[in-house]
Amino acid sequence: MKRRKREKDKFRGKLAVGMYLDGDQIQVVCLRKKGKRIKLVDAAILSPHKEVQPQPVEEILDEEGGLPVLEDHPELNFNPAELGATDLNFGDSGDQTNELPVLLLSALNRYPKKKYHICLTLPEPNIYYAYFHTDWDLKGKKLKQKVIEELGKERPNAKNLKPDAIQLFKLADGRLMAIVRDNDLPLYTLFETIKSNYVHRAPRIRFTETAELSLVNLINAHYDFEIEEVTAVIHIGIDSSRLLFMQGNEIFHISYIIASGLQSENIATTVQSRLMLEYDNLQLKNLKRVILTGEAFESGIYDLLREKLPEEISVEYARFDKFDTFGIDPLLSRFAIAGGAALRALDSPKKNQQYQADLTPTDILDGQKSIKLGFIGWLLLALLPVLTLFFFYKIHDQQEQFKTIDGKLQLYKQDLYHLKEIEKKLAEEQNQLNEYNQSLGVLDSILVDVNRWSNFNLKLARLVERIGKMWITEIAPHKNDELMIRGYSIYRNRIPRLTHQLKHADLLKVEVQEIRQKKVYFFEIKYQMPREQNR
Repeated sequence: MKRRKREKDKFRGKLAVGMYLDGDQIQVVCLRKKGKRIKLVDAAILSPHKEVQPQPVEEILDEEGGLPVLEDHPELNFNPAELGATDLNFGDSGDQTNELPVLLLSALNRYPKKKYHICLTLPEPNIYYAYFHTDWDLKGKKLKQKVIEELGKERPNAKNLKPDAIQLFKLADGRLMAIVRDNDLPLYTLFETIKSNYVHRAPRIRFTETAELSLVNLINAHYDFEIEEVTAVIHIGIDSSRLLFMQGNEIFHISYIIASGLQSENIATTVQSRLMLEYDNLQLKNLKRVILTGEAFESGIYDLLREKLPEEISVEYARFDKFDTFGIDPLLSRFAIAGGAALRALDSPKKNQQYQADLTPTDILDGQKSIKLGFIGWLLLALLPVLTLFFFYKIHDQQEQFKTIDGKLQLYKQDLYHLKEIEKKLAEEQNQLNEYNQSLGVLDSILVDVNRWSNFNLKLARLVERIGKMWITEIAPHKNDELMIRGYSIYRNRIPRLTHQLKHADLLKVEVQEIRQKKVYFFEIKYQMPREQNR
């Protein structure tokens, strides 16, 4: 009875469940927040292997109800027999089944309904990183589209990426880091498998981030580094390991994934060699601390690093002070990634030291949305039949009005057509009237000095006839009383005769041309019209 009450009390408050898929195992961490206090209330590793025997580690409560304070490494002894039994299942799940969905469903059904969210962490190769030395002076959606375009040049499948599959961050050295979610998402598939079998309503996925971001957020919640201080974070998993560097509280460099984990005999040596290689390549002069997470305690890497690294470089297991636990950091380090994801959901970030990323597909987020009906909502739902009849009547009435208006509109269109025809005829008549006015103006202009022009035309005609073998094609006004006379002559020597006999004339141009395959001479004469004396 007392144990049931404890089981119920420990889940009171705001809960966040962090989950991390490590190989074929799932790490589950449940944190509870009451007021400003965050406490680790449940942790387990779900493994489908039958041959792995469960190792329950019961909580040894002191008089104040706290966890035992253990000595620091290397005197730590995490033998289950010595630690006793607790709700924190630091070994593998005790369910005798090889079905991972069954194990996950059993673990999640322990938590109260509607009181917790799921925080997922994806490892590589479900995600991958890409780096760029510029942001092209773009932001938001335009920057994501540019990154997708650049990724498509190296990865053909990247051209089909959606914006929700990419998260962008600026690194400490100014580079742009893109975190890209792959389409293969086993955790989401697992959730869909067990969704219909929940005892309570299926929990919502709060966010999805990467293992590296979960680690960085966990560390930033427990450490305040100097701006120039460099920290190496090592995580040893079951099938793979990872190494990242931080400058201050920001990500400086994420190394390529190490394809070896706890199952590898030489994992400690492999990780230590990678650390030294990155140490030399990155020229890390300010490396002050190495933080160990994951299965670091089981791998024995602590002793190896303490032997290989200078004394001024601190080697330690990740802290978990925020989880309200003390003295068992090496044991909790295997839950660092899942715990970091759950902590982000409950903890308030310090001075923008929390990396906020969400790689959850939009269709999954939309599928989790639900509608909550208050009093007004239920009232509207009850009135729905009445409202349906009312709006049906109003729609019918509007349709009748629409038909009436449409009939009038057709009549107006016919009237408009006739008016446009009348407007067209008026335009034609106006054009004809304008032509008449133009002709009248020409007639008015040529009435002046009629005799003068007649005499000139008569004189020019007689001269052309007398000289012969030439003809005039154009007489055009030039300046003031000047005229331009243009024409053709069969013989060249007759053009000067015409110029001479006209008087007040200047020969401007003579050109040889062909008309009907015969050579003729084109000429251009400028003539000054003399004014007649008034009689």
